[in-house]
Amino acid sequence: MNGALPPDLSLIVNARAGHSDYVYSILTGFGQTPPANEKIAPGMQYNPYYPGHLIAMPPPLTDGGVTYADGTMATVDQEARDVVTFLAWAGDPKMEDRKSATFSVILYLFLFIGLLYFAFHRIWRPWH
Repeated sequence: MNGALPPDLSLIVNARAGHSDYVYSILTGFGQTPPANEKIAPGMQYNPYYPGHLIAMPPPLTDGGVTYADGTMATVDQEARDVVTFLAWAGDPKMEDRKSATFSVILYLFLFIGLLYFAFHRIWRPWH
């Protein structure tokens, strides 16, 4: 918009400080009244959560912009939560697999440490 190329948002949640909270704040921060000392250039939008407070992107979400099959109210807040959840998944689609693998590895390590402990005591007990 306004001559700017759209960014690749697949990694935006992981790339920004604040992660999901930053993206959620940007999406819901439109429409607020700027302070009196803030000059808004033509074609720019005020967003208090964006660095510099001026962003060329118009508000991307509106109330009622989506129809949910389960009857959920389509508010900007709900739409922003859905977008952030999707972007977090798109940036790291294997996260759930890694988390479940981590549990298995930790369980294996505890069992292995227990086995080593008992083997150590069985082998070295006669020497002490």
